[in-house]
Amino acid sequence: MQVPANVIKAGVGVLATGVITVVTLALKQHLVRVVHKVNKLWAGKRVAILGRQWVGKTTLLALLMGQDLSAARKTTVDPNTGASFELRIGKKTVRFRVRHDQPGWAPELAYKGWREEFDDADFVLYLFRADLIARGDRGTVALVERDLNEFKSWLEQRETGAPVPKVILIGTWADRSPEFAKDAAKFTSRIRKARPIKLGAIKLNKADLVVGSLGAEEDSAKLIASLGEFVR
Repeated sequence: MQVPANVIKAGVGVLATGVITVVTLALKQHLVRVVHKVNKLWAGKRVAILGRQWVGKTTLLALLMGQDLSAARKTTVDPNTGASFELRIGKKTVRFRVRHDQPGWAPELAYKGWREEFDDADFVLYLFRADLIARGDRGTVALVERDLNEFKSWLEQRETGAPVPKVILIGTWADRSPEFAKDAAKFTSRIRKARPIKLGAIKLNKADLVVGSLGAEEDSAKLIASLGEFVR
């Protein structure tokens, strides 16, 4: 018996949908496993997430708190003061703190909230737009340089023997650059050599660098896994 073409097409469509669903579920599960692994490394630590607007701070925080990507994108923390979240890992707790809305002109007083988190953290995650740095966007370059110079001054002002937070620079939105899709390693090398990142990393005790995207489950898992490599 010959099966009608429209039935065949419908069957193929259902099969394709099923495959996509399985793949999507697998990616989500992989992301969950990666996040859990990294959070275990942070158990008992304090993590400050800093960066300008629209760099992915809230998305990264939400993912680390166990939300899936679709929910993470809808999550908005108070844009004026930021918020603190605690995550229980066994008998220990990870404290995440995110600050928002650093004004573009950034006078010294505007850094007050950032410094409070910086000084109280074991790890400082500084997010910036990798795509704009790669493009040489003057505004972004100037802001990143200013922020990292502020971090350097805070480190210099710490009392002798006081704990020093480990700074990790995280370049997001890399998927906005065609070069990243062609060769992620080459793109990361380019960001590492960019003036504000190269000089900033040196000033901040050879800060580590992670470059990637939070635009999809697979990309988010790669970025967070790379981040975990520098959690000591």
